[in-house]
Amino acid sequence: MATPETKQMSDKPQSDGRETRAIGTKLEIRMDGGDDERRTAAGYAALFNNETDIGGWWTETIAPGAFAKSLRENDVVALHSHQSGRPLGRKSRDTLRLSEDAKGLGFENDLPDTNDGRDLAVQLERGDIEGMSFSFRATKQEWDDTVDPPKRTIIE
Repeated sequence: MATPETKQMSDKPQSDGRETRAIGTKLEIRMDGGDDERRTAAGYAALFNNETDIGGWWTETIAPGAFAKSLRENDVVALHSHQSGRPLGRKSRDTLRLSEDAKGLGFENDLPDTNDGRDLAVQLERGDIEGMSFSFRATKQEWDDTVDPPKRTIIE
């Protein structure tokens, strides 16, 4: 069953094979104590076992553990609007922390003291932005073509 929490954003992969999905789970913003008043955005970038309609062409589910290998082996960058020139955090710099749990791929992102970081913090505090999107490359997947529409399970 499709839920309104996950929405399909991009019908076809980008030229480098990345696909984009959006998730509408509630994000939070919090202020860390201390002199710098660091703002941290947190929430889930992806939910496991959440069947999503991809434009009527197929349904899609992300399996638990799908991000484990990538989290061990790759650096991940949080970008504003998927634009490479607008970084908000980076795993290798510990300004973006990612972890899998039973629910999905959780994140904490220390927002930078930049126009994008300050604007995003205000938009989250006001509740104007309630979700986020993420890009990925599926390196292991299964398809069930016995159902209509076909069902894709992203394993890795």
